[in-house]
This record gives sequence, structure tokens and C-alpha cells, in this order.
Amino acid sequence: MPSLRKLSLIAAVALGCAPLLVVGGSTAASTTGVHYMSYLRFPDGAAQTPLYGPTPVFRGSVRGVSPDSVDFSGRSVIDLGRSTSLDPGTADFTFGAVVRLTRGSGDWNIMQKGYWSDRGQWKLSLDRTSTGLRFSCRVKGSSGSVMAYSPRGVVTPGGPWVRAECHRDRSGVSVLVNSRVVGRASGRTGDVRSSSPYLIGSKGMSARHPDQFLGLMDYVWVKR
Repeated sequence: MPSLRKLSLIAAVALGCAPLLVVGGSTAASTTGVHYMSYLRFPDGAAQTPLYGPTPVFRGSVRGVSPDSVDFSGRSVIDLGRSTSLDPGTADFTFGAVVRLTRGSGDWNIMQKGYWSDRGQWKLSLDRTSTGLRFSCRVKGSSGSVMAYSPRGVVTPGGPWVRAECHRDRSGVSVLVNSRVVGRASGRTGDVRSSSPYLIGSKGMSARHPDQFLGLMDYVWVKR
């Protein structure tokens, strides 16, 4: 995907999001009014030190590809550890990624901190249904869990890059696709914390960890 097109996609203003700035041909995050808990890029097709947050550890069949993305081609995960700095608590927060489905489709995890049964979790997934693919957002905290869904058909195998993100506020969870709110579920989630790791691309590396993402990914963020 051409860099300018990708930068244009990322620079679009979304709910609760600040713009990104093009500086000398690269992308830098505008910190005005935004606290990045984690923000990753993969320039020059390589695993890079994150702009913000913990340093990622790449495991399994995930590698950098030109010009500036990572390719999940098999069982793999990007692990950012168990840092409490990635827990939003009661604050509004947003998390998401830019993805392209180059290896078919499935019920795949894009990113998560915490597991389903944990006291706290935030998670962005891709769901396969009989009428098309959709994104799902789940946030669970001290007051309960809320799941929100995008319409089906917002992303297709072999299609263009898509920016998918989740936004939690005091009254519910929204799903955004290409910076537009396309789904919303109401409900309070409360204080969101988890001692589990922040994982990108899957739940983990063992055979008991299904839902492995297969495709390209770029620009992965968590912010409040």
C-alpha cells in the first residue's frame, strides 16, 4: 500500500483521536490532548522500537515486509508484556490497528489485553459469519462487559487496507471503521485492569490458542 495513502488513512480524525503528523517523510504522533499507552509502527518492513509503550517481542511466523507492515503467515504473536501502563482504568480509551486480509479470513484476534474470563479485558477481533466479515470490540471491567459489532461486509479478503478500532467511554463501546463510527453498544464497564499480557495477532503460540490472525498489519495503538 502506498505510504501517502496509508498516511492519509491514519490522519483522518476519529472519535476521541488526535491527528498524526508527517515529519520528514515519516509519521509522528501528535501528543496534544492524547496519552498513548502504546503505539507501534513497522517502518522499512522491520520490527522497530515502538513510538510509545513497551518494546514488542515477535514470536513465531510474523515478519516485517516492505514497505512498512508486518505479515502474520502462521502461528505467531507480538507480545508487549504485562505492563500496568496498558490498563486504562476508568478512563475513556481507544485501541485499534490497520489491517489487510491477504490470507483469507477467519475468526481471528487482532489485539487484546486480558482473556475472556479475566476480571478485565479489552479486545478487537475479526468475526466470520454466514453473511460476511465483521469487527467486534469487547471491553470488560469491574462493572461488567460490553460487546459492539461493525456491520458485516466492512472488510473482505484481498481487499484494501482497513482501519479498525474500538472506543470505550462511560456509557458504552463503539466500533469505528476507517475513522467512522459504524457500531455501538451501551453499558458500563467500569475499571478495566488485567494482569495478562498485551498480545497482537493471537492469544499466544500454543496449540490451545486458536484465532490466529493471518494477514498484514500496520499502525497498532492504544490511547486515552
